[in-house]
Amino acid sequence: MLNDPLPRGAVNLRGEARDWRSAIELTGGLFEKAGAITPSYTAAMVQSVEEHGPYIVVAPGFALAHARPSEAVRQTAISWGAPEQPGAV
Repeated sequence: MLNDPLPRGAVNLRGEARDWRSAIELTGGLFEKAGAITPSYTAAMVQSVEEHGPYIVVAPGFALAHARPSEAVRQTAISWGAPEQPGAV
């Protein structure tokens, strides 16, 4: 699993995200469909930003959403999501 951190289906370059929350839900959904996490991890990523602010933002339009390790994680993985329109989120 560690030698293949990008599960099949974990990339969406035509996503529709209205805001940061829907962007996290979009990429979390990719993880969920790939079987890497459960929906509770996606919720934990959203809650983490609500509690600690936008610390996940690396640069304009680029964020590394994550949450604390938990039983909701089935495998270590990364996903990539991008809005259809640059600057949309």
